[in-house]
Amino acid sequence: MKDVIAWLRTRSLLMKMIAFTSIAVLLLVSILAAILYGNARSLLGSQDSISSRKIVYQVNYNLSQMNESIVRLTQSFYLNPDISDIMFGQSEDMSAIALKMNKASSTVTSANLYVHSISVYNPQTRSFYNTGSPVFFDDPLIKALFDEDTPLPKLKPVYRNLGKLVNGREVGEPVFSYFMFEKPENGSYGGAVVINIKAEWILDSLHEVNMIDPGKGAHILIMDRDNRLINTVGDIGEQPDWLKEALIRRLSTETLEGEQGSFVESNNNKEYLITYADNSSMGMTFLKIQPALEVYHYLNSFKSSILFITAVFLGASIIVSVLVARRLYMPIGRLVKLVSDGKDAPFVQREHRDEISYLDHVFKQSMTTLQSYQDEHYQYRDVKKHYWLRRFLTEKLLMNWYELEEVFARTGIILPRRATYAVVLLKIDDYSRFREQYSTKVQEAIRFALLNIVSEWLSPSFANEGLDLKEDHVGFIVGVPDDTDFPEDLIPLLEQARQTVRRFYKLSFTVSISRETEEFVQLFALYNQTLNQSSYRFQYGHGAILHPDSCNFDRSSGQSEVPSALIRQLHGAMIGKEAEDARACLTAIFEKIRSLEYQHALTAIFALIEAVKKSLDIEGHPSSSSLLIELSSLSLHLSKKETLNEIEWELSSIVKKALQNETKVPVTVSLDAYVVETVANYIWTNYSDPGICLASIASMMKISSRKLGNLFKAGKQMSVADYINETRLLKASELLLEQNSSIRGIVERIGVANETYFFSLFKKKFGVTPKEYVLKHYAEQTAEAPRSQPDRI
Repeated sequence: MKDVIAWLRTRSLLMKMIAFTSIAVLLLVSILAAILYGNARSLLGSQDSISSRKIVYQVNYNLSQMNESIVRLTQSFYLNPDISDIMFGQSEDMSAIALKMNKASSTVTSANLYVHSISVYNPQTRSFYNTGSPVFFDDPLIKALFDEDTPLPKLKPVYRNLGKLVNGREVGEPVFSYFMFEKPENGSYGGAVVINIKAEWILDSLHEVNMIDPGKGAHILIMDRDNRLINTVGDIGEQPDWLKEALIRRLSTETLEGEQGSFVESNNNKEYLITYADNSSMGMTFLKIQPALEVYHYLNSFKSSILFITAVFLGASIIVSVLVARRLYMPIGRLVKLVSDGKDAPFVQREHRDEISYLDHVFKQSMTTLQSYQDEHYQYRDVKKHYWLRRFLTEKLLMNWYELEEVFARTGIILPRRATYAVVLLKIDDYSRFREQYSTKVQEAIRFALLNIVSEWLSPSFANEGLDLKEDHVGFIVGVPDDTDFPEDLIPLLEQARQTVRRFYKLSFTVSISRETEEFVQLFALYNQTLNQSSYRFQYGHGAILHPDSCNFDRSSGQSEVPSALIRQLHGAMIGKEAEDARACLTAIFEKIRSLEYQHALTAIFALIEAVKKSLDIEGHPSSSSLLIELSSLSLHLSKKETLNEIEWELSSIVKKALQNETKVPVTVSLDAYVVETVANYIWTNYSDPGICLASIASMMKISSRKLGNLFKAGKQMSVADYINETRLLKASELLLEQNSSIRGIVERIGVANETYFFSLFKKKFGVTPKEYVLKHYAEQTAEAPRSQPDRI
C-alpha cells in the first residue's frame, strides 16, 4: 500500500490529468443531458398547455351553447301569457294559478331535463309561485331586488344553493339560476321569472364531454362573478384561498376579453398548471388545474435513461482519460525521470506541486547556472578584450593579420580587419579635483560612462573599441573608413560627446588624436605619440582638441627659453613698483612660453619663478617670506598644473601682492607666527599629497628642517607630522559621513600610505574604528543629538 501511495505521489500530474479529463467529459455530458431534458420538458409542457387550452376552450364553447339555450328558454317562459297573468294578476286564485303554472312549466320541464325548478314572482301580491319546489318558496334574491333594489344579473347564471328539508333536516341543492325581469324607466319592477338549472347536470355533462380524470389530479373549475370557485369533479377543498388569489391577481393584470391563457402557480412547494378562459356573456371564468409534476410524470423514465447514459459516459470517460492521460504523460514522465536521475535531489512531491513545477524549478536552476556561466564567460571575454587592447597600445607586438584576426574573433573586438586606424585619448580635465570629489568606485563608473557615451557618438561613423587606462585618461582605437575626411569628420562627433558628458556629469576632457596608420602593430607608437601630444593641453588649455597638425610649434628656430630682455623688464618693473609694466611683462612672457614645446615651457616657467624670487629678495618686501613660500609651493607643484593659464594666474597674483602696500605684515605680528600660520595653511591645502612632510616644506621655504620644526611646535604645540595626521584624520571623519565613500577611497584621498596605518591612527584619535564612528554618528542623529562637523585645528 505504501508503495502505491509513493507511486501516486510521484505521478501527481498524471492523476490531475485523469481527474481534469474526467471532470471535463462529465461536465460536457451533464450539460448536454440537462439541455436535452430541459428541451423535452419545455416541449412537453408546451404541448400539454396547448391541450389544456383546447379542453378549456371546449368547455367554454359547450357552456356558451347551453347558456344561449337556457336564456332563450327563460325569455320564452317569461313571455308566456299564462305566466304574464300570474306575474301581473291583481288577485290570488290559487287553483287558477296552479293550473296555469303546471300548464306553462310542464312544457319546459318535460323538454329540458336539466331544469330544477321554476319560480314566478307577482309584486302586486308579493307572492312566489313555484314548480319543482315548495309552492310557497320565497326567493331571497328576488325579494332583495324588489324590496331593496339590490342589483341582480339578468339572464346570466347565478350559482347558489337552494335548501330543502330531507328527513327533517335542510339539504342544499346547487343550481344555476337565470333571472328574467323588466323595469320601465322611472317605474317599478313588473314581475320576475326564475329558472333554476341543475348544477350537477351541467358539471357532469362537462366532465363526460371532456373526459377529465380526477385520478391524475386534474380539475375543471368555474369561477363566478363573486370569485367563488365551483368544482366540477374531484376535491380541491372549499374555495382554496391560494387559487383564488392567484386567479384574481392574474386576471387583474391580463386583458381577457375573448382571450384565454395558462400559467404556473406554486403552493406548498408544489407547482400547478392553470389554464383559463373567460366568458363575459355568462360572467364566469372556466379553469382547468392540474399538478405540474403530473404533467411531466412520464418524463421520469426519460430522466432515468439520461442518468444511466450519463453514468455510462462517465465510466467510459474515466477509461478514456486514463488512456489519453498516460499517453500524454509518457514524455513528461520520461523527462522527469531523466532529470531526476541526473540531479543530486530527486523529485519529491512535498517540495513541488507536481512534475511541471519540478521541471520548472529545475529549468530555472539550470538557466541561473547557465546565466552565471555566460556572465563568467562574457566577463572573462571582456577581461581578455581589455587585456589585448591594453597590449596593443602599450606593447610593441609582432603579430601577423591571421593572429590578429584570431584574437579579434576570440575576444569580440569589433574593429575592421586590414583597415586604417587611429588612436584617440580623452584626458580628464582638473583631475586632482576629480580625484578629491569622487571615490575610487565612482571614478571608475564615470570613466565607464565616458567610454560608453563617446563610443555611442562615434559608432555610426567610426568603428571603435574603448579602454579605461585607469589613470587620468581613457583611450580609443578607431577604424577610419576610406571615404572619411580624417580628423575633420571625427572632431564634431567628439564635440557632441563632450557636451553630453558635461551636461550629465559636469565634466570636461581634452582630446588628443593621432595620425592614421594602416599597420595595426604601429598602434603602440601612435599611443605614445598621442600621449606625449596630450601634454600640450598645458599650452592650449582645458577642452582642447589636439592633433599633430594643430600642435605646429616652430622647432626650426631652436628657441627654448624666454628672451632675457623680458625677464629684465619684469625685474625692473617689480623693483620700481610699476604694476602695469609688470603685468604687461608677465603677459608677454607667457605668450612666448605658449609658443615653446612642453618641456621647454616648463623650463622657462622654472626660470621665471626663480627670477621673481630674486626680485623679492632684492626688494626686501616685508611679506617676502610668505610670498617666497607661495613661489616655492608653485615650483614644487608645477608638474601638477594642467594648463599654463593656472600658472599665469597664480604667478600674477603673487606679483600683484608684492606690488601692493596692503600686503605688508602688521608690526604687531611676529615673523615666526606668520611662518607657522603659512605652514599650517599649506598643510591644510595639500594634506592629500602623500609626500608632504617637514623636510619637503622646509626645503620649499629654504629653511632648515630643525628650525622650522621648532618654530611650528612652539606655535601649535604639536609637531608638523602630528599636525599633518590630525588634518588628515579630521578630513577622513568628514568623508566617512558622506554616502558612497569607501575606506580605500578615503585613504587615497587624504594621502595616507596604507589602510592599516590609517586604522591605527583613526582609532588612536577617536577611540573607535571608522565603521563604529559612522554607526555612532547615525545613532546620535537618531537620538536627536547631532554632533558638529570637525573644525580646522
